[in-house]
Amino acid sequence: MFHVGAPTGETKHTIGISSEFVGDNPPEDIVICLKLYNLKGYLEVFGNKELLVTNDGINPDGIRPSVMK
Repeated sequence: MFHVGAPTGETKHTIGISSEFVGDNPPEDIVICLKLYNLKGYLEVFGNKELLVTNDGINPDGIRPSVMK
């Protein structure tokens, strides 16, 4: 789980990354996948809504605790 802060000190973005995504991809591929998944675009569109990154892409419906185990 990552929290990106705003200059005001508030959380601007919350990004969860599933353990499967991290386990299935070496670090250099994670960076490439986040660019291909357009994480930046999702953050711009969904603002402070929780996002979940999985092997299937980005889920803007929020972070499900069962996925984060």
